[in-house]
Amino acid sequence: MNAVKNTTAKAVKKEEMKYFKHAKDYFEKSATKGVNSAYFYLGMIYLDGKYEKVNHERALDYYIRGAAKNNAYCFFELSRLHASGIPEIG
Repeated sequence: MNAVKNTTAKAVKKEEMKYFKHAKDYFEKSATKGVNSAYFYLGMIYLDGKYEKVNHERALDYYIRGAAKNNAYCFFELSRLHASGIPEIG
């Protein structure tokens, strides 16, 4: 029974990763076209670390680029990161 659960869980995770990669690709394409909401989601992806390796520098870059396009969510995330101490970049 445990082997079946593990196999099912792995299959679900694999399928989940496939859809995540599609979504990330679409967000990146949207960001290059100037869609400001895409910057917020890309920042979340790189800050969260659930599907992609945590990359604070990229997350901040996306939030800053979104804030430059007047995305309120990006402004909020930047203020939240500033209040909690922006992680060291380098």
